[in-house]
Amino acid sequence: SLGRGAVPSLMKFLKKSSVQILNLSYNHAGYELVLGLSEVLQQNKSIEELSLELNGLDDRCAKEIARALRRNCTLHRLDLGKNEIYDWGAIALAESLVANRGLRHISLHFNEFDDDGALALARVANQEPRIEYMNLCNDYLSWAVERKIRRLSNRNQIHL
Repeated sequence: SLGRGAVPSLMKFLKKSSVQILNLSYNHAGYELVLGLSEVLQQNKSIEELSLELNGLDDRCAKEIARALRRNCTLHRLDLGKNEIYDWGAIALAESLVANRGLRHISLHFNEFDDDGALALARVANQEPRIEYMNLCNDYLSWAVERKIRRLSNRNQIHL
């Protein structure tokens, strides 16, 4: 777990670092962490994999990550699983994936979004051939939307 005051020091380190894989899962660091990472990711040219699983990230955090994804093309894998991202955050992430040219694997498993967020993400995954894998597994999708997503997934890259 990141201790009090650790986020600014970590961001200062990351701005100068050539770290390629960054796992910050299970820190419950929330918005403070995401604000710093958003700035770092917009400029960083080395981080290829980022895991933020179980950090209490909400829609406001997802919007910050989406903002960073619009400018970052070195990130290839992103794990935002087991957070508290609802439809609004999922839709913001989907919109950013259209502009992003690097991300190939994204995991949003067990978040709080339901049909609207999942459909927005699935449509982008279907339209963007570079997205090889997207995990949308959660308990809030209706059966009808799951069926629709399975039909959209013509390359079998969406995991439900």
